[in-house]
Amino acid sequence: MPNRSWIMPGMPNDDNRDYLPEAIRGSDMVVNENGNNSLPYPERLTEYATLADDGERRVWYEYVPASYDGSADVPLVVSLHGGLMTGWGQAIYSSWTLVAERAGFIVLFPNASARKIWMVECERQTLEVLSRPNPEGFYMHIPPDDPDDNRDMAAVLSMIEAMKGKYRIDAGRIFLHGMSMGDIMASQLARHYGGMFAGQAGAAGIVWPEVLFDAQGEPRGRGGPIPVWHSRMEHDSVPFHEEETGAFVGLNRDYWRRVNGCAERPAIRIRGERNFAFYKGESADYVFLDVKNRDHGQTFDDAELVWDYFFSGMRRTPDGAIAGGETELPRQGDEYAVALAAGSRFALLNGNVAFMRGAAFSHDKLKYHGLQGGTIVRGSYLLAPLSFIAAALSAHYAAGEEGMTAELTLPDGRTLQFARGSIGCVREGRIVSMLCEAVWRDGEMYVSAQWAFQSLLNWHVSTCDGVLYATDHHAELSLNMARLLREEVLRDDEEGAGAQDEGPAKRSGTAEADAAETDAEETDAEETDATETDAAETGAASESPNTDAGTTAMDDKLRTLGQFMQARRSANYRELQPFAEPHGIVLLGDSITEGFPVHELLSSKRRIYNRGISGDTSAGVLDKLAHLAVGLSPSLIVLMIGTNDLGQGEAPEAIAGRIKSIGAALKEALPRTRIAVQSVLPVNDRAEPELPFPVVGSRTNEDIRRLNGLIAEAAAGLDIEYISQYDRLADADGRLRQAYTYDGLHLTIAGYAVLRAAIQELIDEGEGAGR
Repeated sequence: MPNRSWIMPGMPNDDNRDYLPEAIRGSDMVVNENGNNSLPYPERLTEYATLADDGERRVWYEYVPASYDGSADVPLVVSLHGGLMTGWGQAIYSSWTLVAERAGFIVLFPNASARKIWMVECERQTLEVLSRPNPEGFYMHIPPDDPDDNRDMAAVLSMIEAMKGKYRIDAGRIFLHGMSMGDIMASQLARHYGGMFAGQAGAAGIVWPEVLFDAQGEPRGRGGPIPVWHSRMEHDSVPFHEEETGAFVGLNRDYWRRVNGCAERPAIRIRGERNFAFYKGESADYVFLDVKNRDHGQTFDDAELVWDYFFSGMRRTPDGAIAGGETELPRQGDEYAVALAAGSRFALLNGNVAFMRGAAFSHDKLKYHGLQGGTIVRGSYLLAPLSFIAAALSAHYAAGEEGMTAELTLPDGRTLQFARGSIGCVREGRIVSMLCEAVWRDGEMYVSAQWAFQSLLNWHVSTCDGVLYATDHHAELSLNMARLLREEVLRDDEEGAGAQDEGPAKRSGTAEADAAETDAEETDAEETDATETDAAETGAASESPNTDAGTTAMDDKLRTLGQFMQARRSANYRELQPFAEPHGIVLLGDSITEGFPVHELLSSKRRIYNRGISGDTSAGVLDKLAHLAVGLSPSLIVLMIGTNDLGQGEAPEAIAGRIKSIGAALKEALPRTRIAVQSVLPVNDRAEPELPFPVVGSRTNEDIRRLNGLIAEAAAGLDIEYISQYDRLADADGRLRQAYTYDGLHLTIAGYAVLRAAIQELIDEGEGAGR
């Protein structure tokens, strides 16, 4: 049975300033340089050497755990040292020998063939400088054009073959690892000989983009997909490219994401100073780890993390396929977490991307008294729409005073009241100071997200480079992870997002729906409160802004019933989300979609999910995207929305803007999903039956045609598909044909049969393309 890991005590040498003190070899001396911590020289580490055909002396070190008896095949980890280091140096500066004792694998630590420098592929300008011979002997090798002529790669491959002949090595579980220049060499081996390995990992070896991509921006290399893990240090830098290091880190990540087919957003997990992004790929997975407050090097537990989260579940099958099994630790994102970025209307909420009513922005708390006109910034905070914070807290949100005051009711009954320009809020009837004042912008109330999550949930909040991460445990957001979140998860490319100054209100009246519905459980209180027009949680379409005091009791009852049913249907869809199969087909919209008999009229190899909600609006759909569509990870989304917005008196330009936001949010959250938006259907006021309430109401076909033109423009701008259904259902006068409607607005089965054709064509095209 494998033994447990055990760290032996060492004799610290705090006076050491050498890169690799030779006195460590064979001793119990240990040194520590900002986390680059050595361990006492392992007793079972054995040196071997041979004279190669080229006359060079090849040296390597083997670590065989005490549990190995040759009775079963075991994995092999090949760990490559950094520049000016050695195989034994890599053994003591990493924990591979300790993990090997626990997990029972063998480790090979080769030496570079000459001058302790690996023969790595390098960009031209750096190679020209660093390949010049010098008295110290620290200069780079010039690599051959043909990878097969690279003596270091050939040496490593020959050592692996020798290990397979000497020990019972599981040929499907041979792994590469490296540190610094050794990481660059490990990546090089993976790019050229990836099919020989089950996985590659490394720390602090950032490869030059010129090496990774050709002039057309296509990935170089013949190795093919391979599971890859990158450990990066927050304060690391690339020589001669110090200001570009962040971009280089991102391009290294992009290379393997493209090769491995990692198109979906990653699962984010931050534990202490360790910032993980777990990507799933069509061909192979990729893991990015950034370590807060670390300089160049590797963490002492890097080997443990790589093994537990990655190598422990990887295998290359005899036919060359990658088989990812269960790892010792699961690669899962944080279950409860929020991420926000200045300038972005997107948020990461419990693993899903949510869309906010406005972009988060940085706001400074200033001191200016006694400074003769000058100012001192006493704090800078990321502000988010209070409507989004309410959704994140599963709280009921009600706005008043034209949006300049707001109240929250938390699930546990606690209440809070906020007001524009006040640093104070009322919490359970008592005045409480926040970190900075509430700001009112474009009809939305903004408060400090840091204050909200720290004060109301007792969460840990960390900020870095304009990005905030809040979660229910200790987490320190690092620089490279902040960049990843901003550029890959929370990217918001629409013009005008993220303005820094408080502007005038663009709308008045009650605040609109909560910014982004979450996957959190909807409480009974929320369902009841959905009847309050201030909250407008589901974007209810029943009430026109021109309603006056003459509204009848029957109107009030119908409105209340409609809002209650909307809230209940939304809650049902949220509760059904965990049971949905991924890669299905989602129809999204209002009552016209809700009434579509999809299972009778549409056919598909995939599950079809009707997520229409009677009375819903573009605002309501936008609010609920997380559980209506994004959480289902569909292959196709077909949207029809906007008629109820017109029924409320909304301008076509405002409606089209929200539909554009829906499309942008879906594209960002589901980059591989096909998205189609249908035109709004015509209406026919002559076909209305005698009812105690209007059906067509204030909708006009002139407004509908204008709205459809704007929707088509928005779809073209987003590069998503637009389906014109209007003309298919209109008569010669442009009205909805009487045969297709029973009330002038909603469709008969004959009407749905007309809609069916274009939607079925989309389904057939997708399945024919193997979607």
